[in-house]
Amino acid sequence: DPALLATLGLAFMSSKPKDMNLKAAGNAIRAQVDRDPMQMTLATVLGSALLFYKAERGVNPKVERFEDALVFCTTCMSVGYSDIFAKTPTGKMVASFLMTFGPALAAKTLDTPR
Repeated sequence: DPALLATLGLAFMSSKPKDMNLKAAGNAIRAQVDRDPMQMTLATVLGSALLFYKAERGVNPKVERFEDALVFCTTCMSVGYSDIFAKTPTGKMVASFLMTFGPALAAKTLDTPR
């Protein structure tokens, strides 16, 4: 739902209007990933699956249950093996996000601690 994404974006941007910009947001995300990559990976996968499920349910015949969305989102973070494809604009945005940042996040999660 584009309205949901817009609302989340506005809430994020208005939380600290003075300090929040793209660079600061990126640095905050990197710091959280460095602190606890597994927690960030789980939050990313589950949050993305929820958004994907809400966007695709009722529109995409391959997304009937939350688990279908979860399978799609987890595969987007690695090899992309699935017979589910995004059909809605919001679903496509979620998929693009996961395909762009997912592999790096997964690699960080599985990296050996130093």
